[in-house]
Amino acid sequence: MLLYSDPLVETDRRYAPYFLQFTATANRFFPLVMDLKKSLASLGYDTVDIAAYGEEAVEFVKTTPPDLVLMEIILKGKMNGIEAARIIQSEFGVPVVYLTAHADPKTIREATSIGPYGYMVKPVEVERVNSCVKRAIESQEIKVEYRTFRELVFNNDLKHPEAFSRIISHNKTMRSIFQY
Repeated sequence: MLLYSDPLVETDRRYAPYFLQFTATANRFFPLVMDLKKSLASLGYDTVDIAAYGEEAVEFVKTTPPDLVLMEIILKGKMNGIEAARIIQSEFGVPVVYLTAHADPKTIREATSIGPYGYMVKPVEVERVNSCVKRAIESQEIKVEYRTFRELVFNNDLKHPEAFSRIISHNKTMRSIFQY
């Protein structure tokens, strides 16, 4: 599992580090993982950790939540990457992108049933990984912003209700939410 950070990536929303977690399987893949790590480092990502076990990946996310996990499907141990991804997304809200060599329809169907942010089949160009990672992070940021906005609106906890003064509505409920 590699964790990468993008220390000061400028986006429309914020300046923030992005941490990614990457899972890998066996030692024979270590040179490939290190090549990917080096390539992503050239794009501004730093490796935080490498894990070969699904249980290890889940524990790491529990203790040090990354912004995104790059997940292999076949891992050592009892927990495969699909089960680890299911836990990571549902319990910790961390998006998962699969980076795997497995492209058979049954595996793809099972892996995508949890709603990953991407599914890339190896070998893959670093530019594609970078593009997928950026889209996944942006999508996650939008989800978080939307959730926050909904909580503020429906809890009637707006700090600046005047921001909605240009929204025209004849619905009494909406007018009370927007406080005009």
